[in-house]
Amino acid sequence: MFPLHDRTRRLVCRTAFIALCVLPALGVLAESSMLGTGSRRRACEAELSQAAGLRVTLDGLSYPRPGITLYDGVMLTDPETGARLARCRFLEAGGGDELTALVVSQPELDAQRLGDLWQLVRQRLREADGTRRLWRLSAAEATLHWPTGSQTLAECLAQLDQPDSADQPRIAALSFRLAGSNAGEPIRIRIARQSKDGQPTSTIEFHTGEAALPVELITAALGTTNHLGSRATFHGSVWITESADGLDGELSGQLTDVDLQSLVTEQFPHRLSGLAAITIQRARFHRGRVEEAAGSITAGPGVVSRSLVDAAVTHLHLVRGSAADPSGTLAPYEQLGLAFVIDSSGLTLRGQCDAATGAILQTHEGVLLSEAAGPSGPVVALLRTLVPQSEVQVPATREADWLGSWLPLPQVMPPPDQPPQGRLRLGPRP
Repeated sequence: MFPLHDRTRRLVCRTAFIALCVLPALGVLAESSMLGTGSRRRACEAELSQAAGLRVTLDGLSYPRPGITLYDGVMLTDPETGARLARCRFLEAGGGDELTALVVSQPELDAQRLGDLWQLVRQRLREADGTRRLWRLSAAEATLHWPTGSQTLAECLAQLDQPDSADQPRIAALSFRLAGSNAGEPIRIRIARQSKDGQPTSTIEFHTGEAALPVELITAALGTTNHLGSRATFHGSVWITESADGLDGELSGQLTDVDLQSLVTEQFPHRLSGLAAITIQRARFHRGRVEEAAGSITAGPGVVSRSLVDAAVTHLHLVRGSAADPSGTLAPYEQLGLAFVIDSSGLTLRGQCDAATGAILQTHEGVLLSEAAGPSGPVVALLRTLVPQSEVQVPATREADWLGSWLPLPQVMPPPDQPPQGRLRLGPRP
């Protein structure tokens, strides 16, 4: 055998040490680290799922700095149906005993399932265990999806303040902007819950500022059907007090690009088309029902059916104009303009068309409908105008409303090419 040079012997020994000792040790450490990380991730998923009341899954979990936890690929799903509620690329959490700060990266939410997330907020607002907790969440942008569209929100900031005393209000607040909007101030939502004399009360404030919020987004978030059209928007303010007696509150603002085809023609056995702007100067409701309201409606051009004109003359006491054509079933109109007031005395309509003083509906030829000499009668006159006479009609009273909620629902929308008529349709009980 040839003797090895001293330098060669050292190289061989180092290579053998790395291959036979260091690399296997690193492999064992890496494998144990991966197993430990997976175990921590599953434990964290279980903890978060229990706290949220939803199924939470994570793609990864790390601790980039002391006191900071980074969740990778966070997804919230319904534990029963498996439907996805929200997902984000990253969620960074940190803070101390009282403050928890969350930074979310590119969250995407199902707008129709926001009610599930709202229940989570309501649960936190009910909690008061003598410990103050403050949660703050921020996202540069968030996207809401619903079956017919999506909306990106920017500069999203949310805060949940749980004081250490049950006598102090527990407050949740959210502010955001619509992506691409030039509105000077963000849209704000504030919810305060407080117990007074053993009775919990929640107060909700909603202000859009100068921004116009798509009605499709609002109805998707509330879980209701949009009857105002896909282009309709709302800007204004809403104040709501929720208690054991029901919902009380006020509303003011403006609805624009309201599709009268969706609002009237598709809901009632009459024809009315055109885009409308509805201004609500004030509307006050008590126990979920409007008690006072004032505002105005402008629309046109469009088409109106003779049946609706006849019903307005009969039930709202509007005056038929010289442009009315008794032989036509449909009439094109140029402008619809009216101011309305609803109060304890009933419904009052005043014409605001350009053609003549008191004109409510005008065509190329002249005035089609004008305002009544006095009030239009009780609010139920509007119902009689929109819903034709039928054998299933009942008095519009609170007692009849309670009884009707437990009985089969009447339907007056006629089949094609048939006159309106009442017939019974079984419907779910509210």
